[in-house]
Amino acid sequence: HTDWPDEPRAPSPHTGGAAEGAAPLTLRQHAGEQQLQALTQKRLVRVFPSGDRIYSNNLDPTLGWRAGAQMQALNLQTNDLPTQLHHALFELNGGCGYVAKPAEMLSEPPAWPPPRVLLHVVTLTPLTLFELPARGEQRPYVQGPAFASHAHEPQLSWLPHQPRADTAPAHLFHSPTLAFELHAIGGFSCVSFELPPSDGTKRALLQPTSTHGHTIHYAGSVHCTAAEPRSAILRIAVVDEGGGGREIAYDTAVLDVLREGYRTFQLRSMQGTRIESCYLLVHVAFSTQVNAWVGEHELVSTLHAQQARLQKQAKELAGLRQKLLLDNTRCYTRYVV
Repeated sequence: HTDWPDEPRAPSPHTGGAAEGAAPLTLRQHAGEQQLQALTQKRLVRVFPSGDRIYSNNLDPTLGWRAGAQMQALNLQTNDLPTQLHHALFELNGGCGYVAKPAEMLSEPPAWPPPRVLLHVVTLTPLTLFELPARGEQRPYVQGPAFASHAHEPQLSWLPHQPRADTAPAHLFHSPTLAFELHAIGGFSCVSFELPPSDGTKRALLQPTSTHGHTIHYAGSVHCTAAEPRSAILRIAVVDEGGGGREIAYDTAVLDVLREGYRTFQLRSMQGTRIESCYLLVHVAFSTQVNAWVGEHELVSTLHAQQARLQKQAKELAGLRQKLLLDNTRCYTRYVV
């Protein structure tokens, strides 16, 4: 089912449903992202997965977010990459469930993503990974109001007092690799080991330098570059290279919420539950980089659009000022000397 009008017919809000593959993906190819963003300024749009997804896997939510869709139906019982990105984005704004769209997406006309001359660079230097669980070890950190749910249904997090029946004897991971990823809703983004970045690579792997039991040490830095850090989601995963590249832990955060200095990421199991005492210590540094991926034509077009918008607003203000003067001449005014 798709209810997505070609042109706005009324200023009042409407609600539309868009199936995956119909809109925004199909319309995105023909009408362009900015037209979709203009439609979502006047309508609430919900994107739901295709009926072919019989295994409860999820669609890529960044496509709908970039088109301006306010709601996307996800199978949250499946903690795949789309669900992880969903949780990361909606941790913003205090986790209340609402996140404001970028201002450029709400302008008249929409101009998302805008061309940026400077890129934001967040340099992550991982130092030590503490208390990574061994193979077969389950150490969920379950606290707060959700504890009763996990106790009733231990498959949510594999509580220690109810271990998995097929769990093998615990063995330490030999060489856990760190994977750094960037998932952007809009604008240029990349992950690199050198500055300036040479391409738009979205994923970089960092090998450990030494391992001492449950503690793993790393050396080297990863540069996370994004034109829109408020709309770029960082994902750090621990990869078992000896186990066929299987991911064993991860954490996510919007790039803009990071602060300079030392900080820790408390990692999650692949079920999405925090792992008790498992932290990645990193150093965070900020810098900027000239955007070599934006063209002169894009910058000039954006400048002209902004000038036209300012001229339109100036005319509207002049009209309102004139109307106010006329209204004042049509009434008596109390004047006391």
